[in-house]
Amino acid sequence: MQAICADLSGLPLVVKDRRTGEPVEDTGPGSLPWLLAHPSTTTSAELVRRQVVLDLVLAGCAYLLMIEESTTPRPGSVPLALQRLHPAHVTPITDDTGRAIGYTLPSGRTVPPSSVLHFRLPSWNPSAASIHGTGAAAILSDWLTSEAAIMAQVKRTGGRGRLDVLLTPKTDDVVLTPETAGEIRRAYERNADRGGALVVGSHLTVTPLSMAPRDLEQAATLTASRDAQLAVLDVPPVRVGIPGANYATDQAQRKGYWESLQSRARLLDAQLTRLAERVNRDWYVCHDFSGVEALQESRGARVQRVTSHILNGLDPVDAYEVEGLDEAASRLRDSRAAELAEAQQDEPTEEASAPSETDEERGLRLLRAFEAT
Repeated sequence: MQAICADLSGLPLVVKDRRTGEPVEDTGPGSLPWLLAHPSTTTSAELVRRQVVLDLVLAGCAYLLMIEESTTPRPGSVPLALQRLHPAHVTPITDDTGRAIGYTLPSGRTVPPSSVLHFRLPSWNPSAASIHGTGAAAILSDWLTSEAAIMAQVKRTGGRGRLDVLLTPKTDDVVLTPETAGEIRRAYERNADRGGALVVGSHLTVTPLSMAPRDLEQAATLTASRDAQLAVLDVPPVRVGIPGANYATDQAQRKGYWESLQSRARLLDAQLTRLAERVNRDWYVCHDFSGVEALQESRGARVQRVTSHILNGLDPVDAYEVEGLDEAASRLRDSRAAELAEAQQDEPTEEASAPSETDEERGLRLLRAFEAT
């Protein structure tokens, strides 16, 4: 869980303009980028973001209360702060369709949905509680309970030790005096440290005591519980220090892990975009994954496929969009529009001009420039 919280909260949180695709400038207090970087005067942005991710993954939902300057905020205004609320202390109020029409806070005050950012996971619960979402804690409840019981038993028995060997007389007429028993015990302890043979005579039976089947089952249960937790949280073993079969397997696990984080980030982005659209309908919020090394190979492969598409006759803009490089497609589209506008403004001349650049040549030129950035 620490890995997910640290990795998601460590990504840059960017406010962008849909019209230009460029980040919105942070103009200081009162601007949305500044609010996301300073959501509270008492808690750092890093801690607030980690707590929201923790609540969402474990509880299935997370809440941020928008602190307003007045009870009726003016259109386009930015909240003063964002306050995290514990999921167990917030009660959603729903209508007949299950839609939230209000939230009851710990103080008993009820606020409208426009004052709360409600992050949630899907849920199959048929009751009104489905609005909370289903988190990993509910799914792993039985595993966590079993693991806690095993660890409690280990704690109780850990300080008592365990017998290694049992020495018993073969017949009833053999009597072990305390002196003889002590001598045998000291000889066994010396040999247990440095190895060797222990000679006890033919009148004694030596029975080694191995681990009980229950002890072996506990170890297997703990391993199964760990694997179940990693599977539900979608965290690969390599991320928590468990080595994989080889380097290629580790790389594939890291890539899959970051792709799962992209899916979780979209749930967060959707609610934060609600806040951005309140300020400007053309703004949206997103996590920036461009600096994640595990995803760079995928991006490089997509750029290579764009080159193949262009060489095979596909329009460069369409080639970028097919591979999911929307930013590059937007830049190329804007470049074309600017060149067309400039050409329309120029007066025609009788002098012969150099042949104009074709769409394919322009696409390859911009592709090389995009790769360089």
